[in-house]
Amino acid sequence: MVVGKIHSVNAINSDFNPVFLHKHNTTMEYKIKGEYIELMALLKIVGIADSGGQAGMLITEGYIKRNGEPEFRKRAKLKPGDVIQFEDKKITIGGGINDGLKKND
Repeated sequence: MVVGKIHSVNAINSDFNPVFLHKHNTTMEYKIKGEYIELMALLKIVGIADSGGQAGMLITEGYIKRNGEPEFRKRAKLKPGDVIQFEDKKITIGGGINDGLKKND
């Protein structure tokens, strides 16, 4: 698991590997361009998981919650309004033209 600062980047169109939340900021919004993003992809993009294998393990072992309930589907299609939680970190899926991370104050 990676812990660090959030960087405001266009995560999809960049080779920059963003790291997840500073310990004082445990919520964020991730805006998607299309209709959905798969759960495993989101976990890798925001830095919760370093690899697809690690993302899959976190999901199948029940560490990831979607809208308050454990989510066991690796390729679950996350849509705007969904809230993903891992430990004390929450990611709200937002819609919009720009892909990327937004820090919530």
